[in-house]
Amino acid sequence: MSNHIFAIGIDNYKNCTKLNNAVRDIENIVDILTDKYDFNKSNVTKLLNEEATLENITNELENYLTSQDESQNLIILFSGHGEFDDLLQMGYLIPQEALPYSKSTYFPYSTLFSYIKALKSHHILLVSDSCFSGSVFTPYRKIETSKEKLDKIPSKWAITSGRIEPVSDGEPGKNSPFAEALITVLNKNTGSLSISEISNRIVSEVAEKVDQIPRGEPLQSYGHKGGEFIFTRKIDNKASNPKKSKDFSEREELLKLIESNYELEEKIEEAENENKTGTIRRLTKEKESLTNILNKELLKELEIQRVNVSQNIKNEDKLPKNYFEKYEEIMEVRKKKNAVVKKQKYQEAAILRDEEKKLEKELQSILNQDQVLEKLDLSTESLYSDYFLSQLIMNIQSGVKFDRRDLIENIFGRLLFFDLSFKSGKISPFIFKDTRAKLVEALKTELNKTGSNN
Repeated sequence: MSNHIFAIGIDNYKNCTKLNNAVRDIENIVDILTDKYDFNKSNVTKLLNEEATLENITNELENYLTSQDESQNLIILFSGHGEFDDLLQMGYLIPQEALPYSKSTYFPYSTLFSYIKALKSHHILLVSDSCFSGSVFTPYRKIETSKEKLDKIPSKWAITSGRIEPVSDGEPGKNSPFAEALITVLNKNTGSLSISEISNRIVSEVAEKVDQIPRGEPLQSYGHKGGEFIFTRKIDNKASNPKKSKDFSEREELLKLIESNYELEEKIEEAENENKTGTIRRLTKEKESLTNILNKELLKELEIQRVNVSQNIKNEDKLPKNYFEKYEEIMEVRKKKNAVVKKQKYQEAAILRDEEKKLEKELQSILNQDQVLEKLDLSTESLYSDYFLSQLIMNIQSGVKFDRRDLIENIFGRLLFFDLSFKSGKISPFIFKDTRAKLVEALKTELNKTGSNN
């Protein structure tokens, strides 16, 4: 797993008030990540001052769309001006050449999040030190999970220097309060830190010194699947030998949520029989919240097991033998393309992009000829390996829309829910068999649409 950084820092604005420390903050954060953490300087792209135009920011994000895959993590750093439109309830990053009060020259967070959602990176973290950057979040509830598990599960997070408020740039020649706190936390760490731990420490550091409150949360609506980016000091990479976390504790947590789900259903049924309208409303809302949490935990379990089965999938007969060879070819071409794009050799990059597309078609042809979709029996025993294969198929299909991908993942989650419910004795064999058959039929329909690129 390789770590990449896309860093944007702007002090010298063309038409807006100049800042004092944005570029310094970016340089210092990148330095500590590449010097003390598992980040290579060759995987860092910087746009500083005059380079940080709307066009250049967009072009770099476009490059990441084609160069990033599930074997890579990406951190997006932004330090500069930000703006918020009260009427539209929309936040913006301000590029170097932006015109004051001209939103057409701004970079909307909504556009940035469209890129974040489309990126195939394993972990994506946005760190934004700008005014009004807290407008990016929606509420969520966290369930505790071990760092080893969190690192395996894909994630999309953001940490911002404040809520929907102006934030301090700091004294000239120094770091901003937010950047200073982040650098301090990274410097003091001697082992590994999850992004949620870093966020909590930054909040404490900044809130004690200035009148702004940073915020760090997952981007729930943009492809977050429950994991976290884990920052590990380089010095610990060889020396550390972390113990494997116990899988049963994760499964226990999930089973408790399923148990609570059925308990709530019984309570709602009792309230309906007794015609307790107020109780029904309260329990129904509680059930909706629990369902949202349960769905996320089911997907988290699928992602954990997807990583586990991927280690052995080569030994099974569900994929043709030449698949992984072709897949490695694509990965190599993408790396080369990424390298030449960074050197702004766009003609060479275009040739490599054409080669990449050709290999993707060949890979799809291999899957079609081997009838991989038909080999998915979607039984209880093969659910995790079938989930892995479905993700594999969707990842090489550039035309798969997000709503279809989400629908397929949700159906897999429902299958897992009924499998665990039946094993726990919560539903009868008849209900289990009938419901599961309908879900499998619906899932095969959606997967076939994916395979045909519709």
